[in-house]
Amino acid sequence: PIASPFVGCPGKDSVLNAGWFSLTPDCETFKRMTDLLWYRGMRRPRQWDISKGWGVPMPAWTNALGREMNTGWDFFDARGNQGHMYAYFRFFARDLVLF
Repeated sequence: PIASPFVGCPGKDSVLNAGWFSLTPDCETFKRMTDLLWYRGMRRPRQWDISKGWGVPMPAWTNALGREMNTGWDFFDARGNQGHMYAYFRFFARDLVLF
């Protein structure tokens, strides 16, 4: 078994292939994810910053085809669900398993 609340895989054009992931339901995680939406996105609508995205710099990542991607926060759905879930579990909760 994998001891992580979030397990997923990258897509060709996104750090997460949102059609394929597993998330363990948890009320506290939901609250923290909602807080991230509020403080980094909805509270003060602003121009999307591809270097800071959800508040942290985005390092290079490997896509589903094995290619290194150096796009910053400029990939498919970076400002949407896929970017939000990736940012929360990788940089804030620090509990993300990708394969």
